[in-house]
Amino acid sequence: MSEAMGGSLSVRDNPGGGSVFRWTFELAAAAAQGCRPPALREALQQHAATVPPLHCLVFEDMDTNRLVIGNLLTRAGHRVSFHSDGSNAVQRIREAAPDLVFLDLHMPGTSGWDALGEARAAIAALPPIIVLTADTRTDSMREATAAGVAGYLSKPINAHQLLAILAAHATHATG
Repeated sequence: MSEAMGGSLSVRDNPGGGSVFRWTFELAAAAAQGCRPPALREALQQHAATVPPLHCLVFEDMDTNRLVIGNLLTRAGHRVSFHSDGSNAVQRIREAAPDLVFLDLHMPGTSGWDALGEARAAIAALPPIIVLTADTRTDSMREATAAGVAGYLSKPINAHQLLAILAAHATHATG
């Protein structure tokens, strides 16, 4: 099949164990005029041009997840602050006065569930809280909704869902 596509396939033993496969083939160059920027790039640019900037406070313990959501929020025109755990969430929310809070439910130390409960009890005018979690079980979503969260964003983060949540809450923050 590789040869039928004008390519080649080779295999060799890897001294460290296993095998190394190499597949080479030619692709036609894309015409520069016909190239479009990736849909995400367009969506981020359009979002930044049409949605008022928000200050987002993100509670997330994983470095990679902070990098991903921070990059998306910044490229979409928003300001972002991070905390790697839920400790002192009430104080951090009061000091930052964010427009929107993203809260990972499963963090070491003070979990997102605990931080959510503390914030609900202590802050009367709590900004909208968006749950940020890999836990997509129906009962977890139901518990989060019952706890009064404004949204549920599952990991890995879908950038288009994130942008939709931001756009929906921008009216609340600026209105």
